[in-house]
Amino acid sequence: MFGAVVLVEHFVFRRNDFSAYDYGAWNTPSRLPTGLAAIGACLVSVGVIVPAMEQVWWTGPIGKVTGDIGFELAFFVAALVYPVMRTVELKMRGL
Repeated sequence: MFGAVVLVEHFVFRRNDFSAYDYGAWNTPSRLPTGLAAIGACLVSVGVIVPAMEQVWWTGPIGKVTGDIGFELAFFVAALVYPVMRTVELKMRGL
């Protein structure tokens, strides 16, 4: 799920342009994103992982039918949820 967040940030919000990153901002918290959109997208994805698990100690309802596809579903859910949350985060910060 974190991989999806990183890929969406790079390809959608940074438009695959490495010059869009502010390399000097790494030690200035006010110049960095809050990360709330990434955390929120990952938390929503965890909600998909659990029912889609098929493990020895737990099998969710989706996992019973499809097998263990929790992390694959989490990747796609995060890729869908993160752009929405990131857009809201940017508007709230006035960027």
